[in-house]
Amino acid sequence: MSNYSAAQFGATVLEDFQRRQARSSRIEMSMSRESALEPKGLGHPDYEALSVGDRRTAPMVAAFIDLTNFTGRTFWDDQDEVVDLAHAILSGFIEVVTLFGGHPLGLRGDGLFAGFSPGDPSTTAAMAALRLSA
Repeated sequence: MSNYSAAQFGATVLEDFQRRQARSSRIEMSMSRESALEPKGLGHPDYEALSVGDRRTAPMVAAFIDLTNFTGRTFWDDQDEVVDLAHAILSGFIEVVTLFGGHPLGLRGDGLFAGFSPGDPSTTAAMAALRLSA
């Protein structure tokens, strides 16, 4: 998936942000907002069948992708716009992680916790994580 570019990431974020803004202007006070992207569960597929209290371990490289200095925006930008922008960028993060063989494990504030585990022999977990930082 080395053909994925910064421009593609930007297009994903911009498209998601514009959809969210358009929906916000049509539905001013909605209690349930759907994601503009196809809804996807976060997590690793090997752990979906676990019951509450069950445990399982696996080798994995963990990554936390954070929106640096984003919290400050909440002080001077419109709250709804900041939320829409954060969600749009996090949607882009999820796309990148998934395209590079990772698993979005959860949203943490203005960041994404993700894991990469061996499985695709052409991309090791460490190389996938390093690719994210490139």
